[in-house]
Amino acid sequence: MYIPNDIKILSKIEQNHDVLSIFQYKDTTAWISIKNLITTSLYDDDIRINNSNKNNIFSLKGIKTILNSLKYYLFLIFDKKEKDIFLGASTGLFAHKNQTKDAYFPYDSVDHKSTIYMLNCTSLDELIKYDKYIKKYHIVIENYLLVIVKKLFTKLFSLILSKKKKLEIRNFNTILKIENINISDKHLIRRYMEFSIGYRLYQVFFRLLNIKTAYIVSAPTKSDMLAALKSLNIKTIEIQHGIVGRLHRGYNFTLSKNNILPTVDKINVYNQFWKDEIIKAGYFKEEQINIVGRLKYDIVEKNIEKLNFKYIVFTGQGAFFNQIIKFFKDADKLLSENKIKMFYKAHPREFKSEKDAFKKSINDLKSCNFYEDIYTTEELIKNSIAHISVFSSCHFDAVYYKEKTYILDIMENNIMNFYVNSAADKFIKINTIKDLIKNETFN
Repeated sequence: MYIPNDIKILSKIEQNHDVLSIFQYKDTTAWISIKNLITTSLYDDDIRINNSNKNNIFSLKGIKTILNSLKYYLFLIFDKKEKDIFLGASTGLFAHKNQTKDAYFPYDSVDHKSTIYMLNCTSLDELIKYDKYIKKYHIVIENYLLVIVKKLFTKLFSLILSKKKKLEIRNFNTILKIENINISDKHLIRRYMEFSIGYRLYQVFFRLLNIKTAYIVSAPTKSDMLAALKSLNIKTIEIQHGIVGRLHRGYNFTLSKNNILPTVDKINVYNQFWKDEIIKAGYFKEEQINIVGRLKYDIVEKNIEKLNFKYIVFTGQGAFFNQIIKFFKDADKLLSENKIKMFYKAHPREFKSEKDAFKKSINDLKSCNFYEDIYTTEELIKNSIAHISVFSSCHFDAVYYKEKTYILDIMENNIMNFYVNSAADKFIKINTIKDLIKNETFN
């Protein structure tokens, strides 16, 4: 069975080294955050890994976002009622039939109006589209509210970190170098300090609120926040965000259960497939995983209108832009001859500058277009004749609706190779649009 390279390396490291102690801070550990950093370093250079906050935090929009979030947070401090909290992601917001919805919000579990509502923002340019919704529900953009303080304290305390801990981290880095993982000592120490400072800040941040249960999106990428919630004895429930399970570093620990590792109490997933994937990862138990369905699937079932022409949908992942543009240009003539269109549907985390550049690059093509209309990604996939991406949870949406999906083969060590090897009739690699057309009968 094909096992992705990053999983093999990280499993070996977890089994042979006391990673929890090396990165321990107080009663918790930064290992999950460090594991994220290591996985990122193993990706191809073409994947854009970036944070838009550093580009616009001091812009007028950024400062306004900080001030509004501070105002909403102060309101929450003075509200002494016990409440649930939703810690979501701005990428979950979408417009549907002139209404703003949140793909991740647990509508069936909590009262939308009386829940503390916080989001982590990836792109401020995208967020401001939902300004009315944010004001209506007094949504706190928590990473903008804390980012400046977090960065200042991280720099300050990195300078006074104990020699013993610095030596432990540097010795660990020699282990990474043996595995051909190139991360600087400085970068590892900074990530450890970012976690440690974040943990302390979030402890204060949440302690001032009266929280009963925390619903958290993408918990493995918010391990400092999760560690703080756990330290305050707040029940934590993760809401599925994209791919989860044995191929994701936040679920496939080869470690025994340990109280200092910040993991959630329960996980809400879309369906049985994802529950099985998490169980197969071997860390979380069956009773910790709940099947709750998915809002976007429900919306698709209620809206079955079809576009009156044949089209292929290519879903982006904020990566490999140059290679995808080339794929579109090479495909245009053949698609035109077959009277088929191909749409590029951007990922919510793609920045405006990236989308504008993509649109400009394919502007003169006849059959290949950048999609900017009203349908959700899931609606587009269901009504298409085929779906393509590089690596994405959308591959599984396509299998759900169409029983197959196509993977453009441009990424080395692609996690999708695991599914190509285990279910080749459903996950199909292609290099050109001709490969796809040869494999399909378009009626």
